Amino acid sequence: MNAKIIAIGNSKGVRLPRAVLDRMRLSEGDPIEIEVADDSIVLRPGHQPRAGWALRFAADPATEDLWGDVPADENLDQ
Repeated sequence: MNAKIIAIGNSKGVRLPRAVLDRMRLSEGDPIEIEVADDSIVLRPGHQPRAGWALRFAADPATEDLWGDVPADENLDQ
C-alpha cells in the first residue's frame, strides 16, 4: 500500500486509507502513538484511559451509584 506526504496547514501528513483505519479500529480524533525505529515510522493506537466507560455504564446502570447509600438530595456543599 502506497501513500504520499500531503500539506496540512503548515505541517505535513499522510492520509490513511479507510481499510487501515477499519482494521485498526481508529476514527477521526482518536489518539495515536508515533515511533521512529531505524528507517521506519510506526503508528500505534494511543492509550484511551476511559475507553468503553459509557458502554459499561449503560449496560449496568447500578455501577453509576458512585455515592453508595448517600441520599441523592443531600446537600454536600454545606
